[in-house]
Amino acid sequence: FDVEQGTLRFFGTPDLDPALDITAINTVRRPRQSLNGQDIRIRATIGGTLSAPSLALSSADNLPLSQSDLLSYLITGEPAFALDYTNSQYINQLANVAVRSAGNIISSAIPRSVFDVVELQTPAQLTQQAPGTADTFYSNLLNTRALVGKQLSNSLFLNFSTGFCAENFRSASSFQRNLGLRLEYRLSQSYSAQLGVEPGTTDLLCSRPGSLQTIQQTPPQLGIDFLRSWRF
Repeated sequence: FDVEQGTLRFFGTPDLDPALDITAINTVRRPRQSLNGQDIRIRATIGGTLSAPSLALSSADNLPLSQSDLLSYLITGEPAFALDYTNSQYINQLANVAVRSAGNIISSAIPRSVFDVVELQTPAQLTQQAPGTADTFYSNLLNTRALVGKQLSNSLFLNFSTGFCAENFRSASSFQRNLGLRLEYRLSQSYSAQLGVEPGTTDLLCSRPGSLQTIQQTPPQLGIDFLRSWRF
């Protein structure tokens, strides 16, 4: 989205709950089912207050599009009437959106005194369906990973992740192999160092013989990274 304009209006109340007036546009490039094959520009208007925001979608070019079509364009790049709900591509897209939304709900419900970051991640970009196997929709749900992070001090941050695959909970050794850890230490405003442990592909993607093909098989990895950031 490209923000057109935005205003936060404070009223001097102790809860610091400003009124929102923000508009932004997302451009869907030449979808197949659009009128005259043109780009579809969708405007999102955020109103309400910070504690109770509201969202409305509209066509930036005053096209007669329903809310369901506008939402479908944003998620899949096609209008709702053109979707084939038996097509695994659209099913996977909707499943990924559902998982990310669930992660946002869970994250907002967990106090920041417990964890600073809570995410649900899907591996759709890392997998492809093998001939004669079950739909990747189910594989993606099985391979969803939960990531939580906690800031331990001003300079030290820790996060770890694990998968939801049932194979990973059959024994302590299976769970340990599937666990991902990353420790980041900020040396200065510009430099930081990271120490991380990443599960191997088989554990990371809950692969079982003949059930899932991966782009590249990798063993568990231990990595050390030194990072430099620039601010302009």
